[in-house]
Amino acid sequence: MEFLFPQFWGLSIFVVGLIIFYMFRKQYDDKLVSSNIFWVQVMNEWQATKWWRKLQRKLLLLLQILILLLLMFTLIRPYTDIEGIEGEHIILLLDTSATMTAFSTENKTRFEEAKNSMEELINKLHRDQTVSVISVGETPTLVVNREGNHSLVQHAISNLEVTYEHSDFQRAFSLANALSQQQSSSIYVYSDRITEDLLTTESINMPLNVINFGEETDNNVSVRTFGIRNTSEMTTAIVTLHNESPREQSGNLSILAEGEEVFKETVVVEEQDQTFVSIDGLPFANYYQAIIEYDDDVYSLDNNAYAFSANHSSPVIYLLGEINPFVHRVLHQLGLEIVQASSLENTYDLPPNSLVISTGTDLPEIDKPVLLLTGEEGEKVSLQEPNVLSTGEELFEFVEMKDIYISEALDRPSIDSGVSILQSGDISLIEKGYHLGHPFIHLRFDIQASDWPLHAHFPIFIYNALEFLKGESTHIGYLSPGENRPLHLSTEGTHVVFSEAGEMISEFKGDELFQAPREPGLYYIEDKEEQITYFAVALDDREKQTHSAASFQQSGTESTLESGLAKYEWWTWLLLAGLIVLFMEWEVYRRGIRT
Repeated sequence: MEFLFPQFWGLSIFVVGLIIFYMFRKQYDDKLVSSNIFWVQVMNEWQATKWWRKLQRKLLLLLQILILLLLMFTLIRPYTDIEGIEGEHIILLLDTSATMTAFSTENKTRFEEAKNSMEELINKLHRDQTVSVISVGETPTLVVNREGNHSLVQHAISNLEVTYEHSDFQRAFSLANALSQQQSSSIYVYSDRITEDLLTTESINMPLNVINFGEETDNNVSVRTFGIRNTSEMTTAIVTLHNESPREQSGNLSILAEGEEVFKETVVVEEQDQTFVSIDGLPFANYYQAIIEYDDDVYSLDNNAYAFSANHSSPVIYLLGEINPFVHRVLHQLGLEIVQASSLENTYDLPPNSLVISTGTDLPEIDKPVLLLTGEEGEKVSLQEPNVLSTGEELFEFVEMKDIYISEALDRPSIDSGVSILQSGDISLIEKGYHLGHPFIHLRFDIQASDWPLHAHFPIFIYNALEFLKGESTHIGYLSPGENRPLHLSTEGTHVVFSEAGEMISEFKGDELFQAPREPGLYYIEDKEEQITYFAVALDDREKQTHSAASFQQSGTESTLESGLAKYEWWTWLLLAGLIVLFMEWEVYRRGIRT
């Protein structure tokens, strides 16, 4: 044991002073005697008593001496060296991927074990060591930055949650390297599958400790793939099951059509092998679910998968007026059904899956998606500045508009509900938006006044435009956990996201970027007209394997603390003991106890 402030040993003089005061103070007891002869005898006996005998009879004195000693030891701050953590700055990386929810042998998830291990490590830190915490998902997040208050760090760790994303540790290590500047640092990684092969000499330049949780071979059978094929005659499903465990597994495979069980069969999968199951004669449904159930399952997220019925219906294209021949030719190349009409008045009872392509300067008042082309009519203005595209616009996917020559465009205000996605200076060239509850696209320049049709990506834009106008079907397919994606729904306004069980998850507006829920499963979107659109949040294929890697360490190239020891101070316990003795001394004094 050593002391941080040994100079406070000088306070022992107060203990000596207290004993001296007790030895030489006068103290009298009331006694009734019939003669002062007996009083003289009592005084003589007290004076003849040895000083240490007197000391033994003073309980208050002993308690007060003990209080002074405890307070003095508190001030000199005794400590012992315990195994510590190297580095002035400790960087903790926590894997938040889906496989961290797999259960361990202690009936805890890997994520729970990792957080407990992190808290144990923080308890070993010296008070001068700072801590940073990085939550590692698809995008690493800095949760705590160089925090010296270890209680706050532990609180932040306890609030971390699984993101179900596949973790990008290369980016996380780059962030950790940036944080390690100016201080000697060490990294602790809490994951389940980090291997030395993942690291490069450039990835890490400081001491690295990787703690992987889980077993190398867990009892896990997963639904790797699940597909549905719809024909006019029947619906067929194909399921791929994969067994990671070191023994044969037998379980029940069920197929649900819109929540109702339509198939169930016992399936045996050999050890570390996969099998294919084909099911015929399923009833038609918008969505299906495959579920595998078996004993001793350590990881439940990969036990089910969803599949949606394909929407094979192609839209019917109604052409109103004179349509640019280049657009007409692209529609024929796409093999779409085309209906020509001279005007809107000559169209009757348009089918539900129809789109309208019209030429003019104003949107036709029709309850259908519209692609509005600009012809020769309308006042035009010459263009002098280069074309500028909106960032991340899906209509321009695989389309390059910067090199397109456009001589002139409409010189008139934009449509109120439209948003410009291509501009030349202050002149809007292409707009999109919603009108009468349906999407529209407006080309505000005459295609004949440009060289656009001569470029190979012109048909791609027309295809992208038709896909946008067609909107989503009864489902929007599969999204990754927390994925951001623009959705083109058939109605505007606020939409509500529900879980399969009908629990409300979130709300969003139709023109906003949609963020998918993080937890895998089936969800649906309901609009103000109570139209339902399904989607599934699916695991990354890499998150369907629960194999764990072995833990390891790397020394790195950065200098660290030599001892790797931490000081464990126990003055707080001494202070607590001093307070307890103080209460005891007060009670002895109050009761007047003597020995």
